[in-house]
Amino acid sequence: MQRSSHTFPFILLVAYLILFVVLAFNPFDRPTWWAENVTVWIIVGALGVLYWRGIRFSNTAYLLMSVLIFLHTIGGHYTFAKVPFDWVTDFFGFERNHYDRVAHFSVGFYAYAIAEWLWSRRLVENRILLFTYPVFAIAAVAALYEIIEWIYAATTNPEAGIAYLGSQGDIWDAQKDMLADTLGALLVTILFFFMKRKDKGPILFYEHDFYIFSNFSSFALDWKGKRYITSEHAYHSEKFKDEPLKEEIRQCRSAHDALKLAHTHKNKYRSDWDEVKLSVMKEILREKVKQHPYVKKKLLDSGERELIEDSWRDDFWGWGPKKNGRNQLGKLWMEVRKEFR
Repeated sequence: MQRSSHTFPFILLVAYLILFVVLAFNPFDRPTWWAENVTVWIIVGALGVLYWRGIRFSNTAYLLMSVLIFLHTIGGHYTFAKVPFDWVTDFFGFERNHYDRVAHFSVGFYAYAIAEWLWSRRLVENRILLFTYPVFAIAAVAALYEIIEWIYAATTNPEAGIAYLGSQGDIWDAQKDMLADTLGALLVTILFFFMKRKDKGPILFYEHDFYIFSNFSSFALDWKGKRYITSEHAYHSEKFKDEPLKEEIRQCRSAHDALKLAHTHKNKYRSDWDEVKLSVMKEILREKVKQHPYVKKKLLDSGERELIEDSWRDDFWGWGPKKNGRNQLGKLWMEVRKEFR
């Protein structure tokens, strides 16, 4: 999965809010504006709740999902049948405004996020099911939405109902809309599988995209009743029985300082350190995953790929200068990954 950014979804949200505010003034039909925007609010709200609960997607997924949000907001202002789309209609010689078809096509883009979530959580092992489930899910949602449109059109005044449906006299409008939704889902699911083909190699996390797996990354850890600013601090403090020294390591300003201080006192290492250091590290990694949903997400997103600490000097925790080291940190991460599936 591509590297996620906290910034990108926020940029998309701000862009939507600006568009919403601008188009909230003087819509073509206010009841239709309300009906169309409620749909968008539900989508944006659901994505926000999922994000807050640690269920996050790649930037590609967020970009694809934002297309419908923007198109639907524009359609709510003009009504879908009256969106200025004449240049497309004239160019292709269409008899109707097909802006609504484009919006329905973008509904299918949510299949990418569905496939991504199923894949990252390893909920589906069969590739055929991984391909078809997102498409069928979108087709089901499309059918449900057409039923909602029908109910709204049948219960509101005729003018508002016609504006909301945007069928423009096409008796097969509902079926064509569902087809557009499904075709959009097929397209992005194919895109998802194409993107996954590039994600089969090992993940190098010393100073690369998955730096989050490094003990130097800035994820604080509550460990044995105390707060450590990195997991590196917690690991080095475990080398000693001397409580004042352990506290001094805990208060180091950086992970590098904690490492240097521990190395300075290596003659004071606890006697069983060589026997327990791997189990101590594994427990620290486990706690890091438990305490940070984002770390857990990235770990699960790595799928079955080999995790390698790309350290150019450490051939015990990483693979070292000759790339043939023991990679113990990477191996421990892969063991922890299995536990959280």
